[in-house]
Amino acid sequence: GAYPNVDGGPVLRQTSGSGKAGIFMVAPRYQFAGTAMYQAAWGINLAGNIVNRQGYSMPYQQTQVATGDPLGNLKTVILVADEVGDFRLPSVTSLDLRVGKEFSWNRLRLNLDFDVFNALNSATVLGRQYDLRLTTANNVLEIMNPRVLRLGARFSF
Repeated sequence: GAYPNVDGGPVLRQTSGSGKAGIFMVAPRYQFAGTAMYQAAWGINLAGNIVNRQGYSMPYQQTQVATGDPLGNLKTVILVADEVGDFRLPSVTSLDLRVGKEFSWNRLRLNLDFDVFNALNSATVLGRQYDLRLTTANNVLEIMNPRVLRLGARFSF
């Protein structure tokens, strides 16, 4: 992790274990999440979920910097002016929607659902190449998944 350059500044941690690399976590200054459901006429359920948060930190760095350190001459140096959270990706907003209906016959139940993920179809940048030594520096590496529609059916007895 990278420690703050100023007293009380944010601390940077790289994620691990998720199969994704290059995600650097700095606590966001704001984050909002809301979920709601309304049961309309004929037992139709309408639901939504929204998440909005400040974008991930963009810790620009340079790898393989010769430092003269006898224990490890080539090191990665983080390039920040004041705090590791100074440069950030755009804020992320995701809206998911659902319409569902349950049908029942005695002990049998059938749930039909229609979901829309990323209903706003935002293509927010989630990751860039932060190593300024590379020719691909600052290239976009990941964006949000596009809008996805899903029709689902669950049968229980």
